[in-house]
Amino acid sequence: MMETEYQERLTRFRDDFQRDEALSRRLGIVRFGIFCFGFFCYVGMDVSSGLLARGFAWGLALSAAVFMVLVIWHRRVRARRKWSKTLVGINETALYRLNRDWERLPPSVLEMPGRHHPYATDLDVSGETSLFRLFTTITLPPGAGTLRRWLLEPATPPEIRDRQEAVEDLAGRLDFRQNLEGKGRVLEIPDPASIQGFLEWAEEEPFLSQRPWILFVGRLIPILTGALVVAQWMGWVSGPWWVSGLALGFVFATQFRSKIHPLMERASGGQERFGRYAEVLKILLDAPLEAPALRRIQEDVRSSPVGAERELTRLARRVAWSDVRYSAMAH
Repeated sequence: MMETEYQERLTRFRDDFQRDEALSRRLGIVRFGIFCFGFFCYVGMDVSSGLLARGFAWGLALSAAVFMVLVIWHRRVRARRKWSKTLVGINETALYRLNRDWERLPPSVLEMPGRHHPYATDLDVSGETSLFRLFTTITLPPGAGTLRRWLLEPATPPEIRDRQEAVEDLAGRLDFRQNLEGKGRVLEIPDPASIQGFLEWAEEEPFLSQRPWILFVGRLIPILTGALVVAQWMGWVSGPWWVSGLALGFVFATQFRSKIHPLMERASGGQERFGRYAEVLKILLDAPLEAPALRRIQEDVRSSPVGAERELTRLARRVAWSDVRYSAMAH
């Protein structure tokens, strides 16, 4: 039953991948052709005059517009192709897991326990042909650590019942499970040090909330600098007084750089990767889960006023803006 379902999904996603792969190649060829046509129009506009030059100009504008549409379309096709390829890999691995094809199964993401563990080896919990090897759906480090702890440490009867109910609830939600696994696979997984630094930053006392004057001065300086630029441009002041604003900003930033930059590094932890966790959380929140343990997880994710999904998205956006400090143009 499950083997047939996995095989059907594998065939469907493989067909989707091949269709998008072919479309992507065609779009690449068309984009190249449009680019060449635009270049031809540009050269023609440069060497001609009158009505002919205006025709070339219209051709250049049209080719630029079509090229931008094709870029957006191509990007979406590539995203679909990547997603289909991910789902193909998930269902291939599921078949390997179902058939106990140990040679084709990927290495376990769970850290093996020491040989002195009381039961891990005897009960085939760990090893080359064990439960650890069958848990191929774990894609993110926090989940791997939690599962490893559950397998290697005792639990109370209520905890066991909660987990069994959660497993029963998830068993019939194949689309949900594979979507969750797929999003985890396409993430650029943060290293454990980045995750730990991010969690420590999130739980410690905020640095700026105890020093609101830093925020006030940090916002005032660019406003003052901009006002001085406008004043010089309008002739209200003589001389480039706005340079003093730049100098003041430089001194101010230098004074607190050693404190603020490490905090920003820990907050980001590779902000693009953590920002993508919002996609994983959205899948979790949208699922109509019924098991009490799973419902509690959903409530925990919704615990903040706007929800963890939006908090991560907002954090990713703000840290992305903060990375301007690394831009050569900003200096």
